[in-house]
Amino acid sequence: RCLHRTLTQLRSAYSRRWYSDLERLAKLRSDTEVLANELNIVRENAERIRVMDDIHFYAQGEQTPVSPAMLTAFAKHPNKQSSLLQGSLFLHRELPFRLAMRVQDLDSLPRGLMVLPELQQVREWYITSFKELR
Repeated sequence: RCLHRTLTQLRSAYSRRWYSDLERLAKLRSDTEVLANELNIVRENAERIRVMDDIHFYAQGEQTPVSPAMLTAFAKHPNKQSSLLQGSLFLHRELPFRLAMRVQDLDSLPRGLMVLPELQQVREWYITSFKELR
């Protein structure tokens, strides 16, 4: 009888400890998931800051003017290999500057306009295009 009581008490103590360990493990798992989510948010914010720094840098640059004469010269031989190469190199070099300038133009609009979801969407499109090109 005494042995049975001792075994029952040991089982009960072991069971309480086991459940306590399970609760601690569940809390650790939950804390780990929260920390992983927070780390992802920090990484996303850091990437966003880097992109905005790059946009600010590119927006300070000068865009190359394109004259009607340049467009006409390009249009005369649109399928010529050298024209295609020159055109693509020009766009590759020039588009980041122009996209960055458009983002800054949108950022300089009065606050009342930038709350419009349509303008926010256009701004995000410019930022996404800029990220894909750089």
